[in-house]
Amino acid sequence: MNPLIAPQLPFDMKPRAREAERDLKLQQFVGNATHLKDSQRGGIFDRDFGAGYDDLRTVARDTKQYALDHLDELLERFIANAEASGAHIHAAATGRDACAIALDIARAHHAKSCVKSKSMVTEEIGLLPAFEAAGIKTLETDLGEFILQIDGDAPSHIVTPMIHKDRVATAKSFVRELGARYTEDPEELTKIAREHMRGLLRCIRCGACLNACPVYRKVGGHSYGSVYAGPIGAVLTP
Repeated sequence: MNPLIAPQLPFDMKPRAREAERDLKLQQFVGNATHLKDSQRGGIFDRDFGAGYDDLRTVARDTKQYALDHLDELLERFIANAEASGAHIHAAATGRDACAIALDIARAHHAKSCVKSKSMVTEEIGLLPAFEAAGIKTLETDLGEFILQIDGDAPSHIVTPMIHKDRVATAKSFVRELGARYTEDPEELTKIAREHMRGLLRCIRCGACLNACPVYRKVGGHSYGSVYAGPIGAVLTP
């Protein structure tokens, strides 16, 4: 588990908070980003819901409370419906158990590499370091998580994981770790990341990924709205 987000207990926040207070760039990045997100959120809610905003919050609160009060029942329903649809459900009592299950699946398929998406659950259980310790090369596919991965860093926001970094820090990381040209242009930085991330994906258009994709099996090709549907489209369409 990354010590940045899971330090050894007992944990005292004050020393790290004092260190953060001295980091003016950190305060600038996080302060600007969070103020912008907060103001945008208010504007969007007012535009879309107007006077009904408080009613929406009430519905969301009641829905969440119902889920909390009926969690055991809802979990059983989810498992039953998922298995009826052909999914295999694995239950784990601890994060270590969850990682062991994932590793067993990977070993059963002789996996040497994998790609993963942004997930707070995988952060909770420490899946990435577990895979890396087992010799399975793992690549984050979320752009923010990918930048944190090559920096040996950890997410600091549940939705915007690299809120504590800016384009300058990203550019320096790409030069240092990827041997990329230096640029602070967001579009160019995204292109550099795509070139690297889509290198673990040199598509020969054989269609095998479509046959194995559970999403494609469920919704078919036309749902993607692209000449190239399914996983093949995720590589080629952009």
